Amino acid sequence: MCSVLLKGAMRHWLPALEELHGVFAAEIKDKLLVMSPRTIERLLCERKIKFLKAKTGTKPGTIKRTEIPVRQGIWDEDRPGFMESDTVSHGGRSMQGTFTWSLTMTDIASHWTENRAVWHKGAQGVVEGVKDIEGAIPFGLLGFDCDSGGEFINKYQIKYFTEDHPQKNILQFTRSREYEKNDNANVEQRNWSHPRQLFYRERLEHFELMELWLNAGHAVG
Repeated sequence: MCSVLLKGAMRHWLPALEELHGVFAAEIKDKLLVMSPRTIERLLCERKIKFLKAKTGTKPGTIKRTEIPVRQGIWDEDRPGFMESDTVSHGGRSMQGTFTWSLTMTDIASHWTENRAVWHKGAQGVVEGVKDIEGAIPFGLLGFDCDSGGEFINKYQIKYFTEDHPQKNILQFTRSREYEKNDNANVEQRNWSHPRQLFYRERLEHFELMELWLNAGHAVG
């Protein structure tokens, strides 16, 4: 967590930590509870440095990109329903093995943002995450814009939006230019303010954590 969120979570974490490690001295507990976010950031600075070089996981899609048009111009920002989408790796400093990814979708007009956990960024899992988000947002999906990563540029995503989606005739399915993060600036900002600020760059490789999200209705396998 970032220092601000850690400050807010401290009073909830302490009882659980005491169950694992024993009751803390009253003096230590009092200092932890009154510590400011700035002090937390200063004390954790050295530990955080080693996580700054976390690997990214964007790989080109296997389907011809020409099947999905590049978004041109600006969407209608007065109507909700046009959403940018992206994924965030929770693999820490290694992309080896299997671990959790965050799927983020942000509405351009309202800035409504939804997140889902996806196990190992599987193409089918990402589609299921998109469907789950569609069922949760208070408006219909009119546009879906993603980057050119393989989790989006694949046969499952194309089939869903061009053949199976109930609004396939009016929904705009587009992609951003490769390596142009400004094309998806809205969702990139939410990637930082939501999953990154909450989990920072820790590696989340235990499927039991996914099961907790599944039970809460916020994750897909």
